[in-house]
Amino acid sequence: MDDSMEHQKIDSNLQNNEEKLKAVLNATHDRIVIYDRQLRQLEWHAPTSDKLSSDILDEERRWNLGKSPSEVIGSEKARIHEEAVRKALAGETVTYEWSWGAQEDFSPHDPASAVWLSLKGVLWFYTRVTPLKDHQNRVIGAVSATRKVTELRHTTQSAQSSEAKFQSLVSSVNDMVVTMDYDMYVTGIYGNRNLVAPLDAEEVLGKPFWNTIGPETAALHEEACRSARRGETIIYEWIGMSFEPPRHVQTSVSPLKNDKGQVTGLISLSRDVTVLKQAEQKLRQQEEQLRQVQQVESLGRLAGGIAHDFNNLLTVIKGFCELILQDKDLQESIRRNIQIVEESCNHAQELISQLLAFARRQNLQPKVTNLNDIVSETTTLLHPLIGDQIDLVIRLDPALWHINVDRTQIGRVILNLAVNARDAMPSGGTLSLQTSNITLGEEEASGLEGLKAGDYIRLTIADTGSGMDETTKTKVFEPFFTTKGPGQGTGLGLSMAKGIIQQSSGEIHLESEAGRGTTFTLYFPRCDAPSASLPGDPLPPPLSNPAGTETILVAEDDAFIRNLARQALENYGYTVLTASDGEEALGLAQKHPGAVNLLLTDVIMPRLRGPELVRRLTERGEKIPVLFMTGYTDATLPVGSLSNADPTLIQKPFKMEELVRKVRAVLDQAPPRKSSMRKSFE
Repeated sequence: MDDSMEHQKIDSNLQNNEEKLKAVLNATHDRIVIYDRQLRQLEWHAPTSDKLSSDILDEERRWNLGKSPSEVIGSEKARIHEEAVRKALAGETVTYEWSWGAQEDFSPHDPASAVWLSLKGVLWFYTRVTPLKDHQNRVIGAVSATRKVTELRHTTQSAQSSEAKFQSLVSSVNDMVVTMDYDMYVTGIYGNRNLVAPLDAEEVLGKPFWNTIGPETAALHEEACRSARRGETIIYEWIGMSFEPPRHVQTSVSPLKNDKGQVTGLISLSRDVTVLKQAEQKLRQQEEQLRQVQQVESLGRLAGGIAHDFNNLLTVIKGFCELILQDKDLQESIRRNIQIVEESCNHAQELISQLLAFARRQNLQPKVTNLNDIVSETTTLLHPLIGDQIDLVIRLDPALWHINVDRTQIGRVILNLAVNARDAMPSGGTLSLQTSNITLGEEEASGLEGLKAGDYIRLTIADTGSGMDETTKTKVFEPFFTTKGPGQGTGLGLSMAKGIIQQSSGEIHLESEAGRGTTFTLYFPRCDAPSASLPGDPLPPPLSNPAGTETILVAEDDAFIRNLARQALENYGYTVLTASDGEEALGLAQKHPGAVNLLLTDVIMPRLRGPELVRRLTERGEKIPVLFMTGYTDATLPVGSLSNADPTLIQKPFKMEELVRKVRAVLDQAPPRKSSMRKSFE
């Protein structure tokens, strides 16, 4: 092949290569510039667009060729481009972003400036500058490729803004937000990351969701995720045992869908609801306490009614037993039987007292005393009760403050708790009683139900017996609840003890664990002042001879008690008028020709109550001394039944001798009335 043909072939190959290069450049969206080592633009290519026509681009190309960037746009604005080209000439590859759009950025000589100005706003570009080398690998220039990325940057900024808003949103809530892909692997964790346990939040990325929140609930979380992947939203609660202390958590898992409604991932929201659960538990406890209070109140009203009726019956039975036993000629066998009946009445009266105690409705006679004295007195009775197998340990604070309680009733409480302790230690053990002073602050008192901040005297009664399980502890103070076998307990002991203590303005708390003994702690408020006398306190001792000849009006709706009182008073020489209710008593008082020296009346009667009867007699000008009698206690009397201040009262059941002596005492304290005489009655 001759030289001419060889040159033609080379020219043809070069032309083909140029055409290929031109096709490649036309296909690219980048602006390509080739620089020589003096930073002059040797080649310049830009893609056409709807904004820049080929004519404008050709003119701009001619304007740029042979010039450096500083000659085209000024040295200050060209600095970033020329610095990048210099680094490329040194062998580096450089990438950078830059903006173009402010009016001062445009050159009045640039053919494209008018078009760029019309676009308004800032344009962003991404440029990559690489070294240009010859066949000997020497750097002979630089090539820059520039692409407009304004839309991409705006999209990125929008995405970053959305991400920032999302991060701000989830960080402002107390929830933990977890995003997952379709395979239920964690792709992101936001918000309250403290709910991820026991791993660090970053360590769970890329792991299955159910392995991030605690292995003990993995199956629950996996099932929720699979249900959510089917398009459901699942809400469930679980307890994180991996936390210290354990936490109650509520989690919801929902599907993430694309614009076609297809599930592409999952999102879960987990919230720590421990405080809420604790509040709910406290509310349930309060509701249970209210239920128990209402139950006790209902039983209290029932007990009050039962006590009234029983006291009436016992008054009759004991009264007639007493009258029968006054017969000196009574056969001894009959006398013993009557005494048994009388003793049974005393047991029945004790049962009524227990019923009223647990219902907080018995009469107490509080006095300022030292708890050490009550414990010491009770201790003498404890030794024979608990037996030799149980060690009794007594620790008394010698500087103990005083309390205002009914000594007898508190003694009964101590004995009752000691007997329960004995029964819990059939094989022996230790029973300890300890007294101490304690001052409770606000925080300490808030942890003890029923107590307020202040000074208290504390009595601790602890045993080393069998203890109680949680179920038993929640029911132990309920009336009629017992763990003892049939015939071994009434179930009233602890409820009675709690009733007496609360009536004394105190509280009782229980600590116990199955197999580890039981401790009852009694709190009584400190009292420095002497107790005031109570309404209905016994009158001064009467004269040794209670007989008399005065006229007594008895108003009682129970016929047996009415006749019993009449018979007992007549046996002591009194003239007795009887009425079955207040209205009848008013008529008798008006019709009786002589003076009525005393009114003996029941408090609660049909048609007209005792206090109303007294008021009606007073309005008529008849100031008759009054002795009330009732089968109710002070706490069980209907509200407003006794409106008189400090009325003289005798409580049923009473002995006939007690009734007659109290009648005599009231008569002796009253001013003399017409036709009133007293005779000796031996």
